[in-house]
Amino acid sequence: PASFVPPRHGTQTIMIVTSLIPFIAERSSVEVGLKASRMWLLHPIEKFLDYCKEDWDYYCEKMRKEGRSGPEFPYTKEVAGKILQDYQKEHAASLAKQKAAAGG
Repeated sequence: PASFVPPRHGTQTIMIVTSLIPFIAERSSVEVGLKASRMWLLHPIEKFLDYCKEDWDYYCEKMRKEGRSGPEFPYTKEVAGKILQDYQKEHAASLAKQKAAAGG
């Protein structure tokens, strides 16, 4: 069995809980980094791109069967790596700015 928490309920719950329990709010900055590092560990960019290309090719093949043409997969590992690197730099700068604003 699985459960689903509607986004509105989940957001409101987190806001209430973190306002009542400051430790949870403080801990969330640690968890964000942990979640990101786990995601990249389990889904490295090469593996992610392979999945994306497979999905892209599946839909292009469906289009070809209907007599249409579809573009080739537009991302190389180099392009995706550059996009990821740019994101990581922006994210690090954003975290540093937040930390400075918080007095850390």
